[in-house]
Amino acid sequence: MKSQAHILNGDALKDRFPSEIPGKVHVMRECMVDGPVNPGGDQDLFSLRADFLQKSYQIDPSEYVSKTVHEIERISAIGESTDINLWFEEDLFCQVNFWYTISLLQANKYQNALFFVPPKSDFPYSFANMHPFDLISAYHHRIPIKEEEQEALGTLWKAYQNKDLDQMHNIAGIYHLKYPFLESAVEAFEASLPTAESPGRPTEVILDIIRKHETTDFGTVFKHFCREVPIYGYGDLQVRKLLDEITTHTVPS
Repeated sequence: MKSQAHILNGDALKDRFPSEIPGKVHVMRECMVDGPVNPGGDQDLFSLRADFLQKSYQIDPSEYVSKTVHEIERISAIGESTDINLWFEEDLFCQVNFWYTISLLQANKYQNALFFVPPKSDFPYSFANMHPFDLISAYHHRIPIKEEEQEALGTLWKAYQNKDLDQMHNIAGIYHLKYPFLESAVEAFEASLPTAESPGRPTEVILDIIRKHETTDFGTVFKHFCREVPIYGYGDLQVRKLLDEITTHTVPS
């Protein structure tokens, strides 16, 4: 039997990953949905991300390198004759990381077999609600990602980097039957982009929560945000940043 490697969507899943599932575990500790992702200029992607995370979340660049970049390098170095299982949820946060990971693996010199391991259909945005036996079952029902699908998903990452919405919608439409969640993720991304008429859907939702509940309390806002737009998959850091932008009047109400 081939050796197994697992790329998880976060440390929360790693902490409860069943020991019965064979293979080495890696964690994608990025949040590519938040902040700049187009290298451009003289900065490579990791340098760009390190600058953004330091300015936005006070994450020390050395911590980013040790916890995130080094782990990505280990993912890139997964050897041949290894099945790679990608454990990602269906929300935009996870999907962008999923597309990036596929693109990363495509640059690997080995042609590994890739498999998508999604959460249960009744919990599409959360592995957290799954019992260990559910996670084991998910592994045994993993979905092979065909070579042409790998190519398309890698292209989806590049289209995301360039905000090429037409190409993103086209890819999501082509693979709708096998990966129906792609369309929802692409639509959520498009709605998140600021326009002349809107600061973007996530900010609109937070503004509406503030008006409706007459509070800027973070706990209240975060709870309602996660209930109303789970498709974004934002964590507390992303929602708090948007709330701070609103309360410091950097976003029009």
